[in-house]
Amino acid sequence: MRRYLGVMSVCAALALAVAAVRLLAPVPLEVLDRKLLDFRYLVRGPVTTVPQVVIVGIDEASLAEVGRWPWPRSRLAALVDRLHAAGVTAIGLDIVLDQPATAIDREALESALNANPQRTASALRDALAGELDEDAHLAAAFRRAGTVVLAHFFEFGGRPAPALETTALRR
Repeated sequence: MRRYLGVMSVCAALALAVAAVRLLAPVPLEVLDRKLLDFRYLVRGPVTTVPQVVIVGIDEASLAEVGRWPWPRSRLAALVDRLHAAGVTAIGLDIVLDQPATAIDREALESALNANPQRTASALRDALAGELDEDAHLAAAFRRAGTVVLAHFFEFGGRPAPALETTALRR
């Protein structure tokens, strides 16, 4: 029994030490972990893909054609709408949208100006009030598509903003 408790104590101490090292994640261990992951993928070899899964990447060619990042949310909404119209079952966006859109969609503004160049600034603002809300357009595209998953990240430490606590409690 005494020997059993000694083995259990050693195992528990070892598990605790491994957990502590893993949680603290010193840089050399993290680099080693990533290199081991690369090696495991190399040993595993290529995995055959299934035709039902397609990754639409935002690469240098996309940026050259569409424009620099970040793209307006209206453009992302149009992309989600096109993917949904193509019959996509689920859309995952590896994009963190952590701030409200503050930029004005230049194309929407120019088309409104071209439609009626004599319009006053206040009439133009009233006409475009709903049109220029980029976040609302993107949210509507997400609702139409049905299954859209966004990236998220967590920050640990400190207290959340009071407005965030109030919003979270209301939901």
